[in-house]
Amino acid sequence: MAKSKIYVVAQGKTPGVYTGWGGLGQAQEQVQGCPGAVYKSFGSAREAKEWLATVSHRPAVMDALAKLPDSGRSSGGRKKSSGAAASGGHQADLEAGKIVIYTDGGCLGNPGPGGYAAVVLDDQERNELSGGYKRTTNNRMEVLACIKGLESTPSGAEVVLISDSKYTVDAMTKGWARKWRSKNWMRTPTEAAKNPDLWKRMLEVCEERKVTFRWVKGHAGTEENERCDELAVSASRGDDLAVDEGFSDDEKPLSLF
Repeated sequence: MAKSKIYVVAQGKTPGVYTGWGGLGQAQEQVQGCPGAVYKSFGSAREAKEWLATVSHRPAVMDALAKLPDSGRSSGGRKKSSGAAASGGHQADLEAGKIVIYTDGGCLGNPGPGGYAAVVLDDQERNELSGGYKRTTNNRMEVLACIKGLESTPSGAEVVLISDSKYTVDAMTKGWARKWRSKNWMRTPTEAAKNPDLWKRMLEVCEERKVTFRWVKGHAGTEENERCDELAVSASRGDDLAVDEGFSDDEKPLSLF
């Protein structure tokens, strides 16, 4: 049987150790709407203990972790890869002084209610960003996730952005977005490029930073990619969703080509 992560809430509504993210009484309820929440997911109690020792927490949280075997995890969840694959291979980037951003986005329907998420890492801290919209598309949320993550970093920063969106990564690494801009947001003489509002923001934010885009396979056990997926899905199901002003129902669902 596959094994799942444990979720440690160091600061939140009810600090503790949880075996699931969503659902009644699980970790998400303890941090949602709590601005000062401090929490993280782990593959083992040992990893969780090491992290918890570095942040402010109630003694009861460490006591709960102490009752778990160091290598034990609760059963019945998504299988997690190990080693470099689980971390996304970003540790060397952090050690080199770079900021690492994981992103994900999607929607329920395409078009439909959507959400974006980013996890921003440096050698000192870890931040999570997310938001939801009433009606949008998968690709718009994928691109917006990158923008939001990058906009949270200082100008001049050296950033590695890791996304499971081929649409986004290829548009930036293969020069498509710059080409569309140079042609006044036209893909061909008769066909407009999709999402010009977002690609304009993306190019502008990248021009103020040194950004390397890297693709990672989605739903393959890469921890922070999986976390972004959880955050984006949760955001898309929120009660107070914003309006995506750049989305039009006149457009077909966005595609790569």
